[in-house]
Amino acid sequence: MKNLRLLSLIMAILMVAAVAFSCTGSNDSKSTTTPGSSNTAATTAPQSSSSSSSEEGNTEEPSTPGIPEGMITVNQPFTDNFDLTTEGTIYWEYFGEYWGAIDDQKKDATDRIGEVDFQGGSFHYDNKATVTWNDGTLTATMEEPLRSGRNASTSIDLTFTDLTDCSTIKFFVGAYQATIVIELYDEDENVIGSMDLFTCESDAQIGIVTLDLSKYEGTKLGVRFTPDGSNVSMTAITIS
Repeated sequence: MKNLRLLSLIMAILMVAAVAFSCTGSNDSKSTTTPGSSNTAATTAPQSSSSSSSEEGNTEEPSTPGIPEGMITVNQPFTDNFDLTTEGTIYWEYFGEYWGAIDDQKKDATDRIGEVDFQGGSFHYDNKATVTWNDGTLTATMEEPLRSGRNASTSIDLTFTDLTDCSTIKFFVGAYQATIVIELYDEDENVIGSMDLFTCESDAQIGIVTLDLSKYEGTKLGVRFTPDGSNVSMTAITIS
């Protein structure tokens, strides 16, 4: 009887132990992953790039328009007398200042030219052509034809400040062992264009350079004469 009870007790202990072991389970549990929490790299939205098709500024320099065809004509060599009164019905200036022939301009006329800058300048008195006038400010009448003028080894620069109602500009210019180059600037000081006028390889020569203003729309005009060689000279300017 005692052995039966002991056996029943042992069976009961074993049953309790089996139940406890099945409830504990394995310690090698699998890890779970929360949906949406994967460790994938974040993607970056494409950045807008400054492509060549976008509104980029044009880096090319604006082209030089060029001197209008027919605007400049040259009469060279010129060996006659240049009458400033006849040619300069609106305005004229003379640049002599040699042997008593001082600079002069048309009397009672509005000055249409700013300062004329002779870079590397000197004077000469051996023009192959002459100038006269009879309506001067300082010398009323220049009866004896003048042969003097002014040289520049670097450039002659000037600006016409008011070309309203003007049709023609004439320059009495010369060169010595050089080619005269003229360059024009508009009223905003932009280069219009340049061109060679005439060449004097040895002896000094004179030419009359005419600008037809019907080919130009502005009221101001910048002009530069440069010598490709020794020097360039200017004796007078007329405006009509």
